[in-house]
Amino acid sequence: MNRVLLVDDAQLIRNSLKKSIEHFSPTTIVSGMVANGLQALEWLDMHYADICITDIRMPKMDGLELLARINEQFPWMLTIVVSSYDEFQYARKSIQLHAVDYI
Repeated sequence: MNRVLLVDDAQLIRNSLKKSIEHFSPTTIVSGMVANGLQALEWLDMHYADICITDIRMPKMDGLELLARINEQFPWMLTIVVSSYDEFQYARKSIQLHAVDYI
């Protein structure tokens, strides 16, 4: 069973991703949903996730900073970036931070 942490400042996006993940992957559960990178790190201090799916632009701490911190503190965790921004620099930086995909 894989546990996923969803990080996006839009609650509608978090809810949609949760439904999609749980519908298409019976071996994956969404164990946490938070609105920014800072909340994600606070959540991870008390919970466990195998995968973090995060947005890029969020208040308090963006997705790229979150990826860097996950690499330092939770190196086993896979990361996926989901963004509506079509900017190559975001995709490139995500890959440099070891994201497994940029959607």
